[in-house]
Amino acid sequence: MLNKYRHTFFVLFICLGLACFPVTSSTDHQIKQMMAVTLSVYALARGLNGVISVAQGTEVSIEPMGVGVTLAPGQILDPLNDLIEQFSTILLTASASLGIQQIILFGADPDN
Repeated sequence: MLNKYRHTFFVLFICLGLACFPVTSSTDHQIKQMMAVTLSVYALARGLNGVISVAQGTEVSIEPMGVGVTLAPGQILDPLNDLIEQFSTILLTASASLGIQQIILFGADPDN
């Protein structure tokens, strides 16, 4: 019977130990620092995404000997634009996760 609940007692013991020695001061500083980095990189990625989107819409019309040809050389940037969009989505998710962790730490802080 005791062997069956061994893992439960172990996890309960670890949680009790962590509750006795809170580490919110160091983790709060680290989460704030990571939040600043992820949000600044997110802003940079979205700005770069906007610049690439503008360059992607560039068209060049050439009419040699009366025959009209329209070229869109910026369309070669489409895979890079998609990659940056996906990267910015991941950064936004990471920032939201850090915000949730910060809220949880604020609620677990015994000084508040």
